[in-house]
Amino acid sequence: MKIRKNQIKEKCLSDKYYAAIKYMSHSLHGKDREDFIITVCDLNIYLGCVCALTCEKNKVVEKHIWKCLNSYFEPKKVKYYDRSTDSWKENVKKITSKDIVNYLLACNVMGNIKAIRWYIYNHKVDKAIIIQLAKNMDDAQIVDLIYTLYRSKDNWQNIRGIGSTKNLYMYKNDKRIKEILKGLWYKDRDAFIQLAYDTGWLSEVGEYYKYGRNIYIDCLEGTNKLLLDIELIEDVLSDFDSNRNGCDILLSLILKNKNSRKKQFAYLIYLQKINNGYYMTENDYKTLKRLGKPCEKIANYFITFFLDLVNKDYKKNIDYFLISDALYNVIAKPHSLSGKIARMHNRNLELAIKNAKKIQLDKVLFFYFNTSMSSKASLDELFRLLNKYHNVQIVDFVNELKLVPIWAKIVNEEQVKCNSVTTENYVKLILQDVVKNNTVIISITEYDYISKIFFAQLYKGSFCIK
Repeated sequence: MKIRKNQIKEKCLSDKYYAAIKYMSHSLHGKDREDFIITVCDLNIYLGCVCALTCEKNKVVEKHIWKCLNSYFEPKKVKYYDRSTDSWKENVKKITSKDIVNYLLACNVMGNIKAIRWYIYNHKVDKAIIIQLAKNMDDAQIVDLIYTLYRSKDNWQNIRGIGSTKNLYMYKNDKRIKEILKGLWYKDRDAFIQLAYDTGWLSEVGEYYKYGRNIYIDCLEGTNKLLLDIELIEDVLSDFDSNRNGCDILLSLILKNKNSRKKQFAYLIYLQKINNGYYMTENDYKTLKRLGKPCEKIANYFITFFLDLVNKDYKKNIDYFLISDALYNVIAKPHSLSGKIARMHNRNLELAIKNAKKIQLDKVLFFYFNTSMSSKASLDELFRLLNKYHNVQIVDFVNELKLVPIWAKIVNEEQVKCNSVTTENYVKLILQDVVKNNTVIISITEYDYISKIFFAQLYKGSFCIK
């Protein structure tokens, strides 16, 4: 039986047909099987190796496989038909990322670990390729792979998470692991935490540090995957004290630290506790409010947090207005005001106002203007809910509104956009006029008289008017 390459090419190059190709190789016998596997090897060396090893041993096939592997990166010419000249031409075949994956996986199947180490050490390899390669390795091979990645100047940043699915505890005292961990502490803190956790070293690093468990706070400095690293550290700390969980232990360590920069990590601990259903106390709100302004990396975690407060299911474990006030250092940028009037309903805003024991108008307005709630509900809706559940009067509402910075957007001299809102209760923001030097007058109007006037300068984006 003669099988042409073009007949099975598509199936050999597609993962979903791998099982069918392997079944085909098993169903054939003798010379037919030999020719079939050789053809598969020419199209997909990895699939060909799998077929060869799952069938009876064949010296001809093995010889062909090793010949392909040893000459895999040599320039190969392929013929193609050029319609413009109406003739056949030759071109050098380009090596794709898929070809590299197949080569490395084939070497792993054939037990040629040296070839894998050589290639990874000398060439930059995508993280996706390394992950796929690691899935087909045992524990010992994974350690070799990690060590090779660490020694490679182009691939050392791909170590994190490689051995997370393997049992690496038995290699805890391996000299290579110790060498890697020492280097990763200065190179990649994320990879250090992950590898130390996988090998069991993360639970013991505090014993070798002069400041004890404070090393776990130092671990977090310089990391990018903060939430993931915090979870790993908490898991380790939970084994130290049976009366407290790892989250509380880490939080107490952070708050006791005198370094204000390190205290920033408390924001993420509280974020984690809130999302897990922890009921915030007055002391928790006070603690959050005393924390300094965090770096941009930590503040970015709260973008989705504030969006969730507005758009997703209502959280019963926090006070919306107290949490927004406590997190003023990481508050999201204000959104545009909704121009819709009257009964524009937002369930989360209603529940927040309804469940608040005592309303503080300044905190309510702070939450409204500094989150996306201002684009979900109008000023009129806000006042209606305050009046309904807490008997807030229009005079009190407007007086507090006068103290709140209003955000506006001026596109250019001819086109001026401001937050123009008209409500049923006659509370509105209106554009008055454009005066000299590109200064815009914006006012809050109650009934027929002006309550507050803002002077805004011309900017490209959004800005705060005080």
